[in-house]
Amino acid sequence: MSNSYKSLFFHIVWSTRGKVPFFSEQGKKRLYGYIKDIIKERKVELLAIGGTCDHIHILIRTNSLESIAGFVRHIKSSSSGFVNKVVGDKHRFQWQKGYGVFTVNSSLVNKVRRYIINQEEHHKVIGFEKELDFFVRF
Repeated sequence: MSNSYKSLFFHIVWSTRGKVPFFSEQGKKRLYGYIKDIIKERKVELLAIGGTCDHIHILIRTNSLESIAGFVRHIKSSSSGFVNKVVGDKHRFQWQKGYGVFTVNSSLVNKVRRYIINQEEHHKVIGFEKELDFFVRF
């Protein structure tokens, strides 16, 4: 084979600093739109974005072997700056320091996409801590 081909799927999740419930429905829509633009600029395909008032999930597909740590750091840094600029109040917004990133088998992409899109419903049953613990153990 004379060329190299890559198709990598990642499910990425992180929360607000201290898991503070920061985002309203309108706030989430604005944040998601901003993050979509960041991801598009990086030439990465966004397959799903969702979350609740205190955390976010994204599902991406990329053919790049760019550092996932750098990719997430860029999204978190840019989006926190955006939130602080838009909100502009006394409370400085911050994301948590870390994040979770999980590879996704191509056969499970649609299942993960539905899971991300239905975050509000999902978290009526299970909390963020238990959710993250499940991902880490799985």
